[in-house]
Amino acid sequence: MEPPVAVPDRLILLFDHRLAFVALAALIVSAAVPLAFAWARVIPEEAAPFDISGRSSAPAQAEARNETRLTKQSFVTIPLLVFVTLSYVIQFPGVPRQVGLRWLGSLIPEIESAWIAWGVESVFALLNAGVVCYAIFGAKSSLRVPLGAGAGLVLTLWLLAHFLRHSLLAT
Repeated sequence: MEPPVAVPDRLILLFDHRLAFVALAALIVSAAVPLAFAWARVIPEEAAPFDISGRSSAPAQAEARNETRLTKQSFVTIPLLVFVTLSYVIQFPGVPRQVGLRWLGSLIPEIESAWIAWGVESVFALLNAGVVCYAIFGAKSSLRVPLGAGAGLVLTLWLLAHFLRHSLLAT
């Protein structure tokens, strides 16, 4: 008699590996786009390369506008953007996450490595959910929409990437 197969294993076998690859690639690219837009808004604008009109006040006004925009956002949204970007990078395929988990396991040898991995994944998922809530209910800023969209897609990536990777390997 065969041992019963768990429900997630059946789902993995039913999900085609080509569809899993397309879904994982689309999720990775779609999570990167809002993060790139958010980083583009954080970086200050450059002055025009050639000032034909001879006015020197236009670059000064643009610089002052960039400084006021960054000072309003920088205390909360820029660290959140750094966190969401780090969360995206950790979830990117090919990043050696096991090195960090082994390092954490050496710091806390009493706890099994599986529990450490689960704890780290839970912290990243909960903090991404918190960033989404902050983007929805927090103060209005120019980073609100790309930060919320990026955190939501990275959260989706954290929740579905394990399933999609196993579907890729189950062929």
